[in-house]
Amino acid sequence: MKQKILLTFAIGFGLLAFFLTYYQLNQEKQKFRSRTEQYPLIKATRSILDGEELQEGINIKVEPVERLRGQLDPDEIVGSKISDIQGYKATRNLSAGEIVRYTDLKFTTSASSGLAGIFEKDFRAISIPVDTTASVSNMVKPGDRVDIIGTFRFPELKGDKNLETQTVTLLQNVVILATGSQYTRTVKNDASRSYNTVTLALTPSEVEIMVFAAQKGQLTLSLRNLEDSYINPNTQSVNFDYLQKRLNELNKERQEFMLKGKTGLKKNR
Repeated sequence: MKQKILLTFAIGFGLLAFFLTYYQLNQEKQKFRSRTEQYPLIKATRSILDGEELQEGINIKVEPVERLRGQLDPDEIVGSKISDIQGYKATRNLSAGEIVRYTDLKFTTSASSGLAGIFEKDFRAISIPVDTTASVSNMVKPGDRVDIIGTFRFPELKGDKNLETQTVTLLQNVVILATGSQYTRTVKNDASRSYNTVTLALTPSEVEIMVFAAQKGQLTLSLRNLEDSYINPNTQSVNFDYLQKRLNELNKERQEFMLKGKTGLKKNR
């Protein structure tokens, strides 16, 4: 009888320990999930051989992957870039389900090589001068997308000889083809690698605008989030009068963002 009671207690304590352990593991899992985010990344749908060309729907696809919030590897390719890597070949064997990275890509150079082989037909490559500040401290990389901001001095509309400074967004969501002479994206952000030009992929009409703007004003690059492709159709030309009229309104807009918990910096990065 005593042995049965001891056995019953042992089973009871065992079950209690099991449920407590299960509860603790579940709590830890919930905490982990609260710190993670789903990112659409490009994966291999089947085994890909070294030298095989990557094609959407054939051997690669976009699939959500869970990562710690703000901890996306800069060398991993987000889903919005899947059309940009068409025509690239794998530089090594990839397993089914493996995430495709920039270091796994090599452009097909059957018709052309070098920079001319990496941008689409109907586009042109053009380089513009930038300093460290204008290039976001030389942290803009090939494959990034930027807005191009121009600051110019024009004669005032009043008709006098004074010059008025104006700043305007010239082009949005522009692909960076190269920084200096580098047109492949590296795994690590090499802080020692500096450059004083960036090469853009533009349409022929945009090339004319950019050549004129580079000659007449100061250009600054505004780096975009990897997943942001929105083009604002209502950009404004900014001068001193505009600042005076809009400054209070802009600060109110920023305050609304802050109240929503949006600061511009990803949480738990």
